[in-house]
Amino acid sequence: MKGRDLLGLSFRLIAMLFLAIAGGSAVGTILFLRSATPVNATIVEYQSTDTRIRLMPDASPGGSTFYPVAEFIVAGTRHRITGRSGSPSPTVEIGTPVSVMADLENPSSARFNSVMGLWGGAIILAAIGVGFLLLSYLAPLGFRSAGGSHA
Repeated sequence: MKGRDLLGLSFRLIAMLFLAIAGGSAVGTILFLRSATPVNATIVEYQSTDTRIRLMPDASPGGSTFYPVAEFIVAGTRHRITGRSGSPSPTVEIGTPVSVMADLENPSSARFNSVMGLWGGAIILAAIGVGFLLLSYLAPLGFRSAGGSHA
C-alpha cells in the first residue's frame, strides 16, 4: 500500500469515527425529544469564559465567550440550564423569554429549544466527518499530481 492510499484510508477511518459519533449524538437527541416537553424559560444571566490564550503576553483583553443561562419551573421547582454554545457578546437581553425542551422526570437534562441547542453536536460532528471524507478522496489526488511533477 502506497503512502497516498494509506493517507486516504486514514482519513476515511477518521471520517467514519466522526460520522458514527454524530449518529450517536443524533440518536441521543431523538430519544431525548421523545420524552421532552417544551417549557417556558427566561434568560437570567450570562456565564462568561475567558478565551484568551494565556501563553501570549499581548493577548487582547476582549477574549470572552458568553453562554446564556435560562431559568424555568417544573412542578414548582426552579431549574437552570446553561447554553452549550456561546458568543463573543450576549445575544439577547436578560429577562427575554425563551423555550427549552425538558424531560419533566429529569429537568436537569433540559436543552434550549433551538437547532443548535438540540442538534448542534450532531451537525458539527457530521460536518467534520464529511470534511474528512472529502479529504480522503482529494488528498491522494494532490499527491498524485505532486508526485508526477517530481518524476
